[in-house]
Amino acid sequence: MYARLGANVVVNDVSEKGANAVVDEIVKAGGKAISAVFSVEDGEKIAEFALKQFGAVHVLVANAGILRDKSFQAMSEQEWDLVLAVHLRWVLLDCPLD
Repeated sequence: MYARLGANVVVNDVSEKGANAVVDEIVKAGGKAISAVFSVEDGEKIAEFALKQFGAVHVLVANAGILRDKSFQAMSEQEWDLVLAVHLRWVLLDCPLD
């Protein structure tokens, strides 16, 4: 929708294939988009990339999340740490509450 309204869109994903698939959809629909392959924990890098490519950031939509098809008890410690990193820790590190 933002691209349809003329916005430059930076699509972030840890998967280059995933990010590029979304960019392709936006471009095919007539919008302008580029992919940024970073972890959501690297919020500053994503913002720097957007600034370098487009000169400004006017809107930020953060809808990061991951799903592990397991119960909490069945997750390894590494899987649990990744879920916390994406769903909780990045918010605490990159989005000051004051």
